[in-house]
Amino acid sequence: MYRKGTGLFIMQGNVSEAFTAPTGEGLVEIPEPVLREAFRALGW
Repeated sequence: MYRKGTGLFIMQGNVSEAFTAPTGEGLVEIPEPVLREAFRALGW
C-alpha cells in the first residue's frame, strides 16, 4: 500500500476477478497480514 501526496492510496496485489470493477478501476487481492502491516506502518 502506498500513499500519494494527494491523500489517495495505491494498492499492489494479485489481480482478482471477484466481481466487475467500475470503469477505470481494477481489483487486487491483498492478504490480511499485508494489509495489517500497511496500517501499522502508516501508524493507524
